[in-house]
Amino acid sequence: MKKRYLVLSGLIALTLAACSQEKPATSENQTSTEEKTVQEGTVGSKSQEASQKKAEVVNKGDYYSVQGKYDEIVIANKHYPLSKDYNPGENPTAKAELLKLIAAMQEAGFPISDHYSGFRSYETQTQLYQDYVNKDGKAEADRYSARPGYSEHQTGLAFDLIGTDGDLVTEEKAAQWLLDHAADYGFCRSLSQR
Repeated sequence: MKKRYLVLSGLIALTLAACSQEKPATSENQTSTEEKTVQEGTVGSKSQEASQKKAEVVNKGDYYSVQGKYDEIVIANKHYPLSKDYNPGENPTAKAELLKLIAAMQEAGFPISDHYSGFRSYETQTQLYQDYVNKDGKAEADRYSARPGYSEHQTGLAFDLIGTDGDLVTEEKAAQWLLDHAADYGFCRSLSQR
């Protein structure tokens, strides 16, 4: 099976970087409808960051992606949105890796719940974002929440860790453990604490 890059985000957000999933077969002729743009920067692991490779960002219609070492990497951020129709659901391989990571953190003594926040559809993110806007105002909501179509959770590859207290994990030692050990489970840093 091919390797697939995945995403883990939240207050101590990290990215799943190598879970296995086969790519669907596509015809070379189908790519003629894809729009291509070049984005300078790095993609993937620290070793890739060190090489400072330029990544070609490709518009696939419902989403943007770059070619990773093993497979396509779906991008979702403030510059590359997902369409409201992009709805892959939760990736089972990503979930399996997340559960291994959670078990390891629990075994290490961190108060991590078995619960997590995973896939969010465009519609769910719309409601969540609007709730934040209603509560804190648009400018503040934009600081800590993605607008609909711009959330990594919509990829089916993003997960927020929840503590046993029911809140998102923000404890400094847990964050450091993730930075030190997440790569053992295919994770790399996506976002820092906010």
